[in-house]
Amino acid sequence: MSEPVDSLLALATEFSDQLVDLLTRSFDAVPDLTVTPYRERVVIKTSDDGVPLTISGNLYGWLRPSFQCRFDHVGHCLAIHKANFWIGSSKTRSPLIRFEYEYESRTAPHSHIQIHAESGVLSSLLTRARHTTPHDLSKLHLPTGGSRFRPNLEDVIQFLIEECRLDHRDTWRAAVNDHRAEWRRVQTRAVARAMPAEAARALRELGYKVTPPATGDPEPKPKALTAW
Repeated sequence: MSEPVDSLLALATEFSDQLVDLLTRSFDAVPDLTVTPYRERVVIKTSDDGVPLTISGNLYGWLRPSFQCRFDHVGHCLAIHKANFWIGSSKTRSPLIRFEYEYESRTAPHSHIQIHAESGVLSSLLTRARHTTPHDLSKLHLPTGGSRFRPNLEDVIQFLIEECRLDHRDTWRAAVNDHRAEWRRVQTRAVARAMPAEAARALRELGYKVTPPATGDPEPKPKALTAW
């Protein structure tokens, strides 16, 4: 294993520890997470079937988070290449809701939700529009804010607890708030690296003194401005 991958593995392992803290403070019986090098990336995912989702102690489903990690364009910060948060039923191996993110997506929105459900009205609309799969709503990719402003695992956990009313630990809210705050700090730094001139402008408007590099303000990353 090369030294860069070793460094990435260390960063991914640290990130995995943070995920374990979030999950174990939110739910009971959380399985281990595996951290596995895969080519130039590192894969983090739950072992077994995922995190059990229960109601009054009875199993009804699972939450299965997985990540592919890489270095960012700067070359020393951890970046998420793919992230999937699948919510499934214990009665079927198919997911019910899929929160997905893929950095290199070519056709679907980089960040999106897919729902495995039925809607007669929407299917009728899609049929009239000559959609190729009007009755399979899971083929629709609902966009959710692109690379930087996408839902995170904390949002999914809060959705499961507050909206779906699943069993949880009393420490879940503090865990979600702690990790969401750190997520937003990390994303703010990532946005600043992708659009440094805009970040510098905002800081100057707040009274900070910001000096551009000798080569001038770097151009913003095109994906940061226009990617779906």
